[in-house]
Parts: sequence; structure tokens; C-alpha cells
Amino acid sequence: MPAAAELTQVLQAIAGATNCLSAAELPLYAVDGMTPRAAVYVRSVEQVAEVMRLASREGLAVTARGGGTAMRQGYAPARLDVVLLTRKMDAVLEHVPAEMTAMVEAGVTLGGLNAALAKHGQMLPLDAPASSRATIGGVLAANTSGAHRAGYGTARDRLIGIRIVDAAGTPVKAGGKVVKNVAGYDLQKAFIGSLGTLGVIVEATFKLAPLPPSRATLAGAFRELDEALAVARGLLASGLRATALDLLNARTWASVCQRTGNPTMSDRRYILAAELAGTPAAVQRMVGQVHRAITDGGGKSHPIEGEQAQAEFWQALADTGVDMAQPASMTTRCGVLWAGLPSLVHGFEAMAEGSKLEVGLDAHLTAGVMRGWWWAEGGGVPKDDTLAAEAVGTLRKAAGHHGGYMVVESCAPGVKRKADVWGQAGPELAIMRSLKQQFDPQGVLSPGRFVGGL
Repeated sequence: MPAAAELTQVLQAIAGATNCLSAAELPLYAVDGMTPRAAVYVRSVEQVAEVMRLASREGLAVTARGGGTAMRQGYAPARLDVVLLTRKMDAVLEHVPAEMTAMVEAGVTLGGLNAALAKHGQMLPLDAPASSRATIGGVLAANTSGAHRAGYGTARDRLIGIRIVDAAGTPVKAGGKVVKNVAGYDLQKAFIGSLGTLGVIVEATFKLAPLPPSRATLAGAFRELDEALAVARGLLASGLRATALDLLNARTWASVCQRTGNPTMSDRRYILAAELAGTPAAVQRMVGQVHRAITDGGGKSHPIEGEQAQAEFWQALADTGVDMAQPASMTTRCGVLWAGLPSLVHGFEAMAEGSKLEVGLDAHLTAGVMRGWWWAEGGGVPKDDTLAAEAVGTLRKAAGHHGGYMVVESCAPGVKRKADVWGQAGPELAIMRSLKQQFDPQGVLSPGRFVGGL
């Protein structure tokens, strides 16, 4: 294995001296406290392939990084030699408005792509924290999703083609460039959410969605959880087609309001937030329906006025916990069944009160997913990782009691040394091991970060 200085020289020969980071910069690209021996910006598929061939030949452990918004996810890496930076691979390779498809390089940011697509009345309707930094490759590798999965689906639903470079440096394509082409359909899904442990994502092709002619966002504030859930159940039973329908607790709402200027409604403990989209007439009808349901159910109705204000609200919700002014010390994601949601929410809040942690909750009611953000009381990050580590076991037990699951999306390295962020893997682990053996038999791609230590 080459020394650090020699490794940097080899990478400079591949990508150019200006694309290799100095030794002083490397700590900025540490993963869970582990500093790489080198880091390099790549600008083409060929450069990615050369780096991976080097890694395979020398037994170097490589972790790909886009905007860095999901680097706290997963276990700490078992080894880390090279961080491969894809942010400069940022071209929109092809956009066919008539077919509503777009093929992009992995370093394109979600926010940048949507700004370009909006000029054609289209969008890629995925949610990601810090969308101005979150890259397409990172969104796919982490399987990031948010409130709008209710109306538009997740990355798995939108992706129609992918190109990766495997551990041996071989470019591999799966899927196609048009919606009707489903060759390799199952294979491409394997890379979504794999945290870069099967290959480095370099290109992706998506089916897009039209920008709706009209949108409205309405928040309903309730004193009791049962009131909010009863209204939500009634709306869903009525056939309402909301593009987002989320339940927030007061802590999450306050965090969003701090960044958007919405009134806090501090006397209310739970907020039901709905986004409605369609023709102006249809949206007006749905707004009236949701407003009546909220007020009839004992809630206080609060519209969020203006297209920009609405966009800022939903982005602020996605950004909760990653805001640099108020970062969460831990982020969790649970699978939620409707029957168990009330006791699970109350259980999370009760546990927070007893552990000197504050919890913000956001449940995507049509998707069965609840995210939780954990702060030290009064803000900041707990100095003692034991508090968060103990919370992980309690939360997972509570979720399992109600037929759900819980994973830790991000936490401090000290917590990962004391708690299992993924939880017990199921029978699918054997399939994952087989894929890992096929695409990365030497274990050079983000070794140890994924489920089961893959």
C-alpha cells in the first residue's frame, strides 16, 4: 500500500494536481472521526474508473462523497484511505421535456437540477436536507426521501436508469433512458440506499413530474394528538389527494418557524401540515375541505401564503436537524403503523423528558414513516454520548413493540461505538452479502458502513 504522499501523487496523475486536497484539508472530509489518507475531486467517469482500479490493485478503502449531507449515516467505516469527491461531475447530460426524462451526472445538486427543470415547467419531486448541497448521487446512495413521497413517490419510483463504477473500475449500466425501458430494473434498485458499498454512482436517469399549475399549504394546530390524527384519518378516508400530509410535534414546528417566520402557535402541541396541488379550482376546493376538517376537529387553521413561502416551509421541514444554527445530535427513522402511532409518539416524548433530550417528530402519514430529531435540552449537542446510545435501545424496543422498525440516520461517532445504528438485519442480509461479493469482493467500497457491517 503506497504512503500518503505517494498516494496523492498517483491521484494527481489521474485527476490533476488542483483536484487533490492538501494534507491540511483532509480532516474536513473525515467520516465519523476517521481522516482519509487522500481525497480527490473527479470530473469524469474515466477518472472514477481509474481511481477504483488503483484502489482494487492496492487494496485501498474508498468512500464516495457528494455534498456531504448524508455522511453521518451508517456504521463508522472499517477502513478509509481515499475520499472520492463527485461534486464536480455536475452536468445535466440530457433533458427531454417531451418525454419528461432527464439524465444527469452524480454531482448535480437536487436544488440546481430543479431550478433548471423549472424553466420547462418540470421537476424531480424528491426531498433532501440542504438541497442546494445534496447531490443526486448522495440522494440515491442514502435513499433520501421526505414529505412529498406521499404524492410523488421516492427515488426508487423515479429512477429509470443508473450508471455506476464498480470496485474493479468497470462502468456498469442498469435500466434505460426512457420510462418504458425496464431492462435491469431490479439491479438498479440495489444501488439505492446502499451507501456506496456496491459501486460509485456516476450518472442517473429519472422520470420527471410536471410543476402543478397551483399549490397551497395549510397547517392545522391541535392541542391533542388524537384530534390531529382523527382529522388526518378523515381526510385520507375522503379520498383527498394531498401531495404531502405530515404530522409535526411542537418542537419540530418551532424549529421550522424559527427559519421561516411562521407563527409558532405555542399553545398547540401537534401540527397537521398538508400540501395540495392541481388546477386552481381543484386546489381551492381541497383547501376548503381541509380547512373545514381542521376547524370541525377542534384545530386552528393556518394557511401559508405565497409560492415562495410554501417552498421555504417544506424545505425547512426537510432541513430540520441539519440546520447549522441548531444541529440535532441524533436523527432516527421509524416504520410506523397507524394503530401504534399514538403510543409511539407519546413514548418518544416521554423518553425525551426523562433523558434530558428534546425530540422533534415528523410523521409522513401516508407513507408510514416517522423521523425524529434529538437535541440536548436547551439546544446543542449532549456532551455524554451515553444518553443518546441508551435512547437508541429504548426507541427500537418501542418501535418493535408496535410492529415497526427504527434505524439511526445520523449520530456522533461515540454513539455508534455504543449502539447499533441499523438494528438486527433480516433474511435479506444474505442477498446483500451476495451482491457485495459480486460487486466488491475485496471490500474496498465504504467497508463496514452498511447493514451487517458490509
